[in-house]
Amino acid sequence: MKTATHVGAVLPKSPPGLHLFRFCRAEACQSMGCDTIIRHVENRLGVRLGETTENGEFTVDQIFCLGRCTASPAVMLDGNFTVA
Repeated sequence: MKTATHVGAVLPKSPPGLHLFRFCRAEACQSMGCDTIIRHVENRLGVRLGETTENGEFTVDQIFCLGRCTASPAVMLDGNFTVA
């Protein structure tokens, strides 16, 4: 997904896929292996962070703190926390 920046916010240039993965990239989640999980999902879906699959089904995105440090690495799918 290509982005544009406006007043400090990152706004998507295109609509997200039907399902949206959001991976926390804050320090606690990085120390607990979020990058390994992100690489796995990217390889399975054939996209990189910020991109949507060709069929429009999945978007893989990052966020820099989901506030779930004690349960890191934190991942959301369609607005719901999942267990990584």
